[in-house]
Amino acid sequence: MDENPNIKIVHEHIGANYIETVLTRLSGNNDIDIITVAPDNTGVFLRAGAALNLNSYIEQNKEELQLDKFPQWTLDDFSTVRYPDVKSGEGQYGVPLVMFVWEMWHNADMLQQAGLTTPQRGWTWDNFVEMATKMTNPAEQKYGYENQNWMLPLFTWIWQGGGEVLSEDATKLTIGSPEVVKTFQFLQDLQLNKKIFPAPETVVEEGGGINFNGGNVGMITRGNWNIDLTRDFNFKWDVSYPPKGEQEATVGEAMGYIINANSEHKDEAWTFLQWVLSPDGQRTLGTRDIVPNTEVMREVGLQLQPENVRNVVVPLSGDPMVRGFPQWYRPKYTVNDLQERLTVLWTGERKAEELLPELEKEFNDALSQPLP
Repeated sequence: MDENPNIKIVHEHIGANYIETVLTRLSGNNDIDIITVAPDNTGVFLRAGAALNLNSYIEQNKEELQLDKFPQWTLDDFSTVRYPDVKSGEGQYGVPLVMFVWEMWHNADMLQQAGLTTPQRGWTWDNFVEMATKMTNPAEQKYGYENQNWMLPLFTWIWQGGGEVLSEDATKLTIGSPEVVKTFQFLQDLQLNKKIFPAPETVVEEGGGINFNGGNVGMITRGNWNIDLTRDFNFKWDVSYPPKGEQEATVGEAMGYIINANSEHKDEAWTFLQWVLSPDGQRTLGTRDIVPNTEVMREVGLQLQPENVRNVVVPLSGDPMVRGFPQWYRPKYTVNDLQERLTVLWTGERKAEELLPELEKEFNDALSQPLP
């Protein structure tokens, strides 16, 4: 603001009902210029016509912005590449601010007790099973891995197994493919037969139960944003690259900004975004957070974070194995709806080879219908 006296930045935190509150404000007072968005709500604002197409601004400043150093998936998260049902036309409707990547987290105390060490890049699913088995002792309520019924970690397993969540044009789910079914059969076997994952009803993240945070589970797939939880850990911990199945893969998420399409201060809003995206802005953010500019990450990446996180997350953040969050949308057929439908896999009520092809057909039948 010192360098741009015509601009005043006012940050406003909106907690509950974020999307509804912002959309209401845009249709009423229209007093918001820049909107913070995540992968799971960007599409809502695109469908509402609330996001300004930034192509002309980017073209004018492309030399300074260095977007060629950003992983492509981080830019796709804010374009119609990720949301093919949006008919706004091709364009960059937002920009990434910071990223999160998903690693394997380890209870280092449990590793040591089992005669193990943190694995190096290239460890495999077979290594994972061996390690998880050695750390599992149901009599002591200790288990090798926390199997979360959450699509973010499940995406990593699907990709590592050689499968895809969506078709190449992002219009159909492919969760009934042989590769995806095989991956879920693998996880089901570890859950139900080898019993190296705690039973779902015993996993309670708060208030007791069996879980990674409580110190009685050896491994969990999660993002670097969980660093804040470590202050409450009563055990030593470490992070590693994800294990390799048919291929290396993990999920990435980008938090970013869109400019209100009806803002009265579009140029001023872009001046701020332009700085955020520039190498100077990226360096300012990059000491604590992962930023999309991979060159800046190599230069200053995560200097304020613990060394064991920095040594894995900085190189991983620009690695081709990181893939963006798959997106599709129909009422009652969202990512969260799929997640809820998969719970029966971990209780043994349904088999993967039966359920997944059924869900693929049901969801694709819904996706083939026009939005109401």
